[in-house]
Amino acid sequence: EFARTWYKDYCLKYLAPKTQRSYKNHIENRIIPALGHIDINQLRPQHIMKFLEHLQEDGLRRDGKTGRLSGESIRYCFRVLSSMLQDAVQWQLIVSNPCTRVKAPRAEQADISLLEEDDIVVMLQALTAEPIKYRVIIMLAIDSGLRLGELMGLKWTDIDFPKGSISVTKSNQALSGKGIFTKDPKNRSSVRRVALSDSLLD
Repeated sequence: EFARTWYKDYCLKYLAPKTQRSYKNHIENRIIPALGHIDINQLRPQHIMKFLEHLQEDGLRRDGKTGRLSGESIRYCFRVLSSMLQDAVQWQLIVSNPCTRVKAPRAEQADISLLEEDDIVVMLQALTAEPIKYRVIIMLAIDSGLRLGELMGLKWTDIDFPKGSISVTKSNQALSGKGIFTKDPKNRSSVRRVALSDSLLD
C-alpha cells in the first residue's frame, strides 16, 4: 500500500517520465510481488537480503531474453526500494530504513566500446553524401561527447559561434505512449559549456 502511495505522492510529482515508468515497473513487477505481503513496520534486513537473492535467480527477465538479471538491474531495484523506505522514515511511518543494514548489490562495470580513429574516418567519409543535418549531428556527437538526449535537446540559441562553444541546458527523451519531452539534464554538473572544433563550427 505504501509503495503505491509513494509512487503517486513522490514519483509522479518529482521524477522525469522515463524514471517514473522505470520505478513503476520495479515496484509492480518485483518489489510488491516479493515483499508486498509484509507489513512495512515488520520489514527487516533479512527480508531484503532474501529478496536480493531471489533477484539473482533465472527466469526473472521481462525482455524475453534468457538468463539472469544483470547486476546493474538488481542494484537499481535495490535503490528504488531503499529510496522508498527512506521516504517512509522521513514521513515518520517507520523508525529506520532496513536497506541501510544490507550491503548494496555489486554491479560489474560494463566495458565501454569506443570507436577507433580509423573507424571514425570511415564513418565521416560515408557521411559526405548524406544530407547536412545528419552530417552535423554525427560530427557534433564525435566532437562534443554529448549524450543522445543532450544532442536532441539543443537549439540554435545554445550555439555561441564567436566563442566557439555550445551550452548544454536541456535534454530530450522519447517514451512510448508519451512522445518526446524536454527535461533538465541528468544532474547539475551536466549543465555545462562545451568547446567545439573550428571544422565543426564551419
